[in-house]
Amino acid sequence: MKLLHLHLVAALVSGLAIYGCGGDDDDTTSTGGTGAHAGTSTGGKAGRGGSSGKGGSAGKGAGGEGGNGATGGTTSTGGNGGESATTGTSGSGGEGGLIGAGGAAAVDVTGSWSVQETIPSGAVAGTYLATFTLKTLGNAVTGTALWDGGLASVLTGSVHGYKIHLDRTDPSGFHATFDGTVATSGASMSGTGKNDPASPGGNDATYTWTGTLNTGAGGAGGNGSGDAGAGGGGTPAN
Repeated sequence: MKLLHLHLVAALVSGLAIYGCGGDDDDTTSTGGTGAHAGTSTGGKAGRGGSSGKGGSAGKGAGGEGGNGATGGTTSTGGNGGESATTGTSGSGGEGGLIGAGGAAAVDVTGSWSVQETIPSGAVAGTYLATFTLKTLGNAVTGTALWDGGLASVLTGSVHGYKIHLDRTDPSGFHATFDGTVATSGASMSGTGKNDPASPGGNDATYTWTGTLNTGAGGAGGNGSGDAGAGGGGTPAN
């Protein structure tokens, strides 16, 4: 029995020697997958620079010539230059206009005037008479008005060419205005006026008015056998 056991062990060892031991099957080591190729993206083209904006146009042409001065007024100022462009490079302003010609000289209204004021309707309708004593200095006019009833008013105003404006102020504060035109002869004037309702004793009356320059009387004629008097040009006696 012991001998049979030994023979079996020997046969087993011999079989192992022939077939070898079965161990782990490690001769197929897998190679890790190759990483994906990193795609090299092509950069986008640089954007094209914007075109430079065009400069603004230069200011429009030269300003127009200044108008003539108002009659009797001061010399007028020339026109403004053209406006500069609002976008882009500012354009140069246009040149100013030429200085206008001065107005005509103011008429002299110095003297004594018989004035008639006519209010056609309303609570104070009627005809009012006065003597205006005026003095002209340049374009300024000053003076007084003596009304038929004895009232004296202060007059101030101006004259430009043949256009006249007067402000009447009474001692009570009552106020009225006169606007009109002097005749080219300088011997008469006329226009329109209005009372100031906001002044003391005022009302809203409007009126027309006329004025006639008072002239002095001629000198007396010469006496008897003498020569003609210088003032009046009298006829010599026979």
